Amino acid sequence: MKKLFFVLPVFLLVVASCKKSSSSTSPATSTTYVQIPFSGLNYFNNATLNFVEDTLKLQFSVNVVSVFALSDSLVVKVAVNDTKRTNYNDSNTLQYEALPSDAYILSATSATIPAGASSIEFYIQFIEAKIDPSKNYMLPITLTEAGTKTISPDLNTIYYHFIGNELSGTYDLTGTRKNYNGEVNYVEGTGGTGILDSTNDLSAYSPKALLPINKTLAYLDYSNSGALGWKYKITFDTLTHTISTIEPNDILAASIAPGSFVVHAKDYNSAEHTMHFITEYKNTLGFGRLVEESFTKK
Repeated sequence: MKKLFFVLPVFLLVVASCKKSSSSTSPATSTTYVQIPFSGLNYFNNATLNFVEDTLKLQFSVNVVSVFALSDSLVVKVAVNDTKRTNYNDSNTLQYEALPSDAYILSATSATIPAGASSIEFYIQFIEAKIDPSKNYMLPITLTEAGTKTISPDLNTIYYHFIGNELSGTYDLTGTRKNYNGEVNYVEGTGGTGILDSTNDLSAYSPKALLPINKTLAYLDYSNSGALGWKYKITFDTLTHTISTIEPNDILAASIAPGSFVVHAKDYNSAEHTMHFITEYKNTLGFGRLVEESFTKK
């Protein structure tokens, strides 16, 4: 009987242990969350409005995150939540006004995710003509209802926003990039006097959208290399309405010969909304490049 006395407790301990493990994991695996993917303050920059046409057409989804498929359809609702904007303003230096109601069209505020599905799309349009390009605007859209499901505490609001800057907008472009075998030897009014190898027509890269960071700082694709991440870093003086400086952004600066970026012209006409830039740099082989771009706001 002694052997039975010692074996039985071990058997009971194993059974008890298995039951405890099973019940401790079930709450985590059975919880269903409903969310707006890539939303919230961690993805704030993803919701910047950059107009390349008169109307900006966007979409966002509402997703169900669960290990189980929906057994029944789920009605989800979204709404403009201006409290999110005022809360943001209370905690940040850069301030935003509410986006005017006639500057956007939200296709629907309610949708149904069918049983067995995991997401549904919402569509929204933003109308550039209704937006003052010199002001900052925000339109937070929040997931407000998801039946009996749990709404994600972090991924429930998408912060659509527009950063105002006098330079903001989409520009038609004409210009060239001239490639030299050696030095450019720039002469004002004449251009490069070095040995010209070839010329790239930059009009094929029109239009270009200027991306404002704040009222005094903006970025714009450089030459024909915007796809490489090359950009003008433009600082603007709001008092004199002039462009203070033009610099290469970090990617551009790291891709050319160190210290070779030179600005020959950085003209801006606030009445006609035009810009004219002439810049020069050397590639990593030491060959000069002269870029001249003329921009006219659409």
